[in-house]
Amino acid sequence: MTVENNYYKGVFLTMNTKHGNLFEQFKFKNCITLKNKIVMSPMTTWSSNNDNTISDEEIEYYKVRVNGVGLVITGCTYVHPNGDVVSASAIKTEASAFAPALLPRELSHEEVLDIVNAFGETTRRA
Repeated sequence: MTVENNYYKGVFLTMNTKHGNLFEQFKFKNCITLKNKIVMSPMTTWSSNNDNTISDEEIEYYKVRVNGVGLVITGCTYVHPNGDVVSASAIKTEASAFAPALLPRELSHEEVLDIVNAFGETTRRA
């Protein structure tokens, strides 16, 4: 494999030509076009406003990190006023300086419907 040198956004990069198209545009089937194929993964910052809207701190957090990124996937958000966060993880966690211990439990049918509705309301606020 050959190596070529790239200059991108003021940074000199040496990369394998196999991945050289990382900085090329990408077009989804629905016609949305990304300026490149670099994706910022979700980061949970817990800095929303009390009314469950995005805060100035959250916006600033992303502003300083997204230069040159083609797609940003935002972190989790509260979807319910009680502050419960629904996670894809169903593991028991130990308490830490940042979070209490969590013990997974089965949700009732009513709770599932409430969470689905809360996610819908959250997407309308976004």
